[in-house]
Amino acid sequence: MLVSREAQAAGTTIKDAATGRYLLVREATGDIELTAPGLGMVTLKEGDSYQFAEVVTELRMQITNPNATAVTWQLEISNDEIKPGKQSVQVNTTSIIQGANSVTNVGERTIPAEGNALIIAAAGADTSRTLRLSIKSDAPGGVYLGAAGIAAGQGGYLEPGMVDYVDCEAALYAYNPNAENVVVQVLPFERAL
Repeated sequence: MLVSREAQAAGTTIKDAATGRYLLVREATGDIELTAPGLGMVTLKEGDSYQFAEVVTELRMQITNPNATAVTWQLEISNDEIKPGKQSVQVNTTSIIQGANSVTNVGERTIPAEGNALIIAAAGADTSRTLRLSIKSDAPGGVYLGAAGIAAGQGGYLEPGMVDYVDCEAALYAYNPNAENVVVQVLPFERAL
């Protein structure tokens, strides 16, 4: 919980209540005096912290500006330990996941025996793409997937009879470690961003 005041006038006292065990002065343009039951009066400055023996419910506190000028301050009070420099952040997000709005017909790609081949070129700028990749179950073996120059044991592996969906905007290559050619079927699903 944050408690704060903008330009509390010199010599004035305000009253507030909070619940927590830990107190941290996040910001203070001058000293402030905190008075609370069981605490007495404590002078605090920016970065100072205080830990109560236990969680205090409805801590009734008085905050006084003992300075000759107005003071802006912010206190954080929490049941969890707070440390200077640690920020409390609350974020709410909404995500909309949109599917493809374009499918391109791409011919089968033959990956030569013990060789590399380009499966599909890079997607256009500002395009999100998911590839459906498959090898028929009667193929002589699988292929390794990755960047140009891929070799055995690198990248991902696509086995015969397997279907895989890969989010990939980059160019995708395959390496065939088998003694026979392997055919890979490719179906790109794209969405302009």
